[in-house]
Amino acid sequence: MDDKRHDDLRILIVDPPRTDAQRFERPLVQSRMACVTRHVHAVKTLRQNLESFLPHAVLADVDIPRYADKIILCDIRRNHPDIPVIFVGGDLKATEAVALIHDGASDYVPISDIARLPLSIQQALQQEEQVRHRKAAEQSLRETMEKLKLFRTLLDQSTDGIEVVDPETMRFMDVNDAECRSLGYQRDDLLQMTVLDIDPAARQNKSEIANRVLSELGKSGVARFESVHRRKDGKEFPVEVSVQVIELDRPYWISIARDISERKKHEAELLRLNRVLRTLNEANNALLHAENEPKLMQNICEMLVDSGDYVLAWIGLAQNDPEKNITPVAIAGDGEAYVNELQLSWGDGPNANGPCGLAVRTGETQNVGDMYNDHRFTPWRNLAGRFGYASCTAIPIMDRNHTLGCLTIYSRDEFTFSNDEINL
Repeated sequence: MDDKRHDDLRILIVDPPRTDAQRFERPLVQSRMACVTRHVHAVKTLRQNLESFLPHAVLADVDIPRYADKIILCDIRRNHPDIPVIFVGGDLKATEAVALIHDGASDYVPISDIARLPLSIQQALQQEEQVRHRKAAEQSLRETMEKLKLFRTLLDQSTDGIEVVDPETMRFMDVNDAECRSLGYQRDDLLQMTVLDIDPAARQNKSEIANRVLSELGKSGVARFESVHRRKDGKEFPVEVSVQVIELDRPYWISIARDISERKKHEAELLRLNRVLRTLNEANNALLHAENEPKLMQNICEMLVDSGDYVLAWIGLAQNDPEKNITPVAIAGDGEAYVNELQLSWGDGPNANGPCGLAVRTGETQNVGDMYNDHRFTPWRNLAGRFGYASCTAIPIMDRNHTLGCLTIYSRDEFTFSNDEINL
């Protein structure tokens, strides 16, 4: 065959001189296999043609001297491991054929089955192609793993939680130590999970959030938003998420999740302080327009509940009777029945050591951040639980150095009242 058509399949034939040069080529022609062939008769010329002819496959005649089998296989396997070698001709015993294949040959085609040669060549080339693809994939995987190893080393130095996410499946490909600590999972556990497992909002609005991220990535290359993450113990906390695209073996999302619990706490504190200032301003207006003292006290309680978003506010005046009772004179919000059941005192009895009694007796504000664990609230804990209260603050009402009573404000949330809020 013409060996100048190098765009076709190139086959190098190693056979002894003075043999039927066409006996291996005839089945190729009959099968209409598009190929060019070249014959060599010695190991030296074999090596030269492996470099110059660049064959896709080598056909070796089994009738060449026996020692040449090993030389051919060793030489090709050492320098050109991706070129398949097929031994052809003769009528070897099964053990001899197996030995050739064991030593590295791709196949053996006896002369009695020479018509199978085109199929054998195709199968050998397909096998080599699969091997090349597998090796390339393994090399790519090794390179990717090295990149990920270096990448994770850098990630673990960050104090923010960082996740490498597959954008197609939303599965975590890698996470840093800070993210493991933040969520309470081991790294191996998180690598079996997806973003949907830790982000309740993403689970509920998967398509919407994915489209928003893709849109922002397309516009600026960075997507930023706030969300909520759920720890292994079920507790949730607010996060600020920043997403960018990184290129490894293919595009991935790198997500930086910053715990903003403290920031949210400060923001809520500012809102509460603004709320208190607004309430104080309204209280000053009420003081200017009050027709009488009872009306003023009732207005203040109502403004605290309406403007301050507290659940209950009431004012009790200290009595100078033998029991030293504290008598409610103004109540606003959800809890009139609660206040009427309190039976408080500012003396020395068992009902005198709660926040109201202490505020009147000491002239100091009493802040109860957690009613269910503060000993001062023990006598009224069950009663407060029935009404859903969690915290309160009792502020003494002073006339110069004399305590007239106290203003007590309630919330359904724990630790609602900060020192700054109480001072205002």
